[in-house]
Amino acid sequence: MTLRQQADDEGRFILPGRGASRRQSAASIHSLMRQYELLVLSARNTAMTETVADLPPIVVSDLFGMHPNIAPVCALCPRWLGGRPRRLPGRGVAQSQSMAFFHQCPAACPGRRRMMICTGRMAVEFIGDGAMIEVQRDGAFSVNSVGMDHLPFPLTFSVCEVGRSWRISASAAQAGELIDVISRSVNDTVLVVDLATNSFLDEDFRQWRPSLIAAEQDADFIVHPIGAWASATPGLGEEILVMHRDSLPGFLDGSWSPYELSLVDVPVAPTPAQLDEIALFVGTAPFDEPVLPHIEGSRFWYSGHDDCYLTVETTDPAMPAVVLSRLLALLAGSALVSAGETSSVMIPEPDIATTGRLISESPHWIGAVGATTQALATIRLSALPQRWRHGQEPPIHADYTATLDQIRGTWQITPADKQCL
Repeated sequence: MTLRQQADDEGRFILPGRGASRRQSAASIHSLMRQYELLVLSARNTAMTETVADLPPIVVSDLFGMHPNIAPVCALCPRWLGGRPRRLPGRGVAQSQSMAFFHQCPAACPGRRRMMICTGRMAVEFIGDGAMIEVQRDGAFSVNSVGMDHLPFPLTFSVCEVGRSWRISASAAQAGELIDVISRSVNDTVLVVDLATNSFLDEDFRQWRPSLIAAEQDADFIVHPIGAWASATPGLGEEILVMHRDSLPGFLDGSWSPYELSLVDVPVAPTPAQLDEIALFVGTAPFDEPVLPHIEGSRFWYSGHDDCYLTVETTDPAMPAVVLSRLLALLAGSALVSAGETSSVMIPEPDIATTGRLISESPHWIGAVGATTQALATIRLSALPQRWRHGQEPPIHADYTATLDQIRGTWQITPADKQCL
């Protein structure tokens, strides 16, 4: 934003920077406003919350870019919270791009609890034990390709057991496409130990500090400076952000893209000395060194690269199946979006019991889109002897075919002999 005087003062900035020829940066203005508790984003979110409650769902969908299947949640039944969104536990004003709605559906699902989380990147609806996710046109599988020929990006998945935890390497998924999985799996306290992005740059095209980005996202956090020594250290930034897990959906709301992101959880808020110890380990450990054994009480580590590749360490034995189910849904969703030429689609995830059986058969998989229509998507899955790497040709033979029937809302994973898994 550039503000200039009118008429005879033309050419002079209303908010000048340090140099007379430069305006004050947006980050500096934002910091100054926060000093006087002028929280513009919170006021904007409050106004949007009131608007969502008062306008017809189809109008809300068009104005705010909300999926048409999501908008009616506020207005379908007056008994559902009076048609108003409920704030996330532990959060302040509901985020405009990260709102949660809790309701009981007396007609469609009596006695079953439903939760819908809407973010700028996707929406996730939980009905009982199942999940429906929204896959958008600009998801990881849609915007990434392989080689100069721009071949479709494959689904890749590998998992290995390391001590008492599991290490998952996979693609392709953006942080915003996994945020609900992450926030459900971590301890209450999460550390953002590395963050790099081109979405927040100052007037000299330098990245904002992570603390400024978190402030812009209206996240509740504490910042711990590490120092300049960390600036050239892979996997570590100059600051560590300490935040509650409920702040993650608003922080990673899909409105911006980190090309490097590392998160780790801890059981309680750490002291400055403990944060320094964590930073020292992260900054000096070899690339393939497990993280969780070195951070007491930690049960989840996430590292994302290019908002496409991801590495996860977890103590939850069900997490590998959860990640594989999400990847299959994201790939099928991207195929349906492309086939139907729509901006997004709501689809179910495969049952984790089924993906768990796939993993028990082989820890390494690669998947590619097969025949697809506007209502049916197939994914050819092939077991690999080892983790897939760039430059390797996917196997011609498919061991299984995963088929999503969008009309029935069902998945079927069939082996080569056509017997259901």
